[in-house]
Amino acid sequence: MMRKIISAVALTALVFSTVSCNDNDNDNGLDRTKERTWNVQLLNHVYDTRNDDSATAASASINDQKIVYRLSTDMSKLSFNPTIETTLGGIPQQFSWTGVNASNSEEKANIYTFATDAPVSGLSNFTGQIDLIDQNIYWSYTATSPQKIVYRVISTLPTISTSTSTVTTSVWSDTTATHQLPMSSFAINPSKMTATFTISRYTDVKIPRTYMSIVAGNATLAITPKGYRITGTGLAAVGTYVTSASTKYQTAKITIDNLDATIDLENNSIHATFNMLGAKVTVSGTISI
Repeated sequence: MMRKIISAVALTALVFSTVSCNDNDNDNGLDRTKERTWNVQLLNHVYDTRNDDSATAASASINDQKIVYRLSTDMSKLSFNPTIETTLGGIPQQFSWTGVNASNSEEKANIYTFATDAPVSGLSNFTGQIDLIDQNIYWSYTATSPQKIVYRVISTLPTISTSTSTVTTSVWSDTTATHQLPMSSFAINPSKMTATFTISRYTDVKIPRTYMSIVAGNATLAITPKGYRITGTGLAAVGTYVTSASTKYQTAKITIDNLDATIDLENNSIHATFNMLGAKVTVSGTISI
């Protein structure tokens, strides 16, 4: 998902056209001192910290979360009071936290990030980000179950997109190409247990053309303690491309085979392999959500 650079005026309009409010605004949403309530559902990934990376103690439960927040006048700060719900050791748990402060940057004015160790009974190391435009949430924390077992919990919206602009390598029988610009993304749909795979700005060296996007749906989704594993073969894709001799957009039918992608939300990493356009392709590196 490409992040957008949004002015404060545009951000104001979009935020309050998409987020439900506790009160009625007489100023068309321009009063940013008022508290707002955002009711969302988050998918929780839970793993026992006593286990290694192969832990299977995943929780795929989707729980209602309530976020009460207010924006600063210049929209550079967001303070919020989350109510966190998850299941630890088979027992539903709820934590309420007040006074969490998040900030953004001029480059990513719609994304607010936070990290706090403020004491809350049974919960610590609460970090994450909130995207008010795309309405994405990603946060993680450490929690102690009633059995005194320590868990790490990673929570995202039911449908999320992960993007990366890290290195992509394509290997043909006689040629190897390393691409620095492609962006790979996976749109997750846990309710259907599927994912849509998109790769953008991919250069086909056998037939000189640059694919602005190649989109394949219906990859198989598996939820893991720390993220997702996405697999599939014979995935029908549509590629939109331009040639070096023309700026006219054209489309082509493409098949993606042997897709195997691991998304690690804890470490913000991705590793994917697949076959496409006669090449074996590898994507690896860090992700943004």
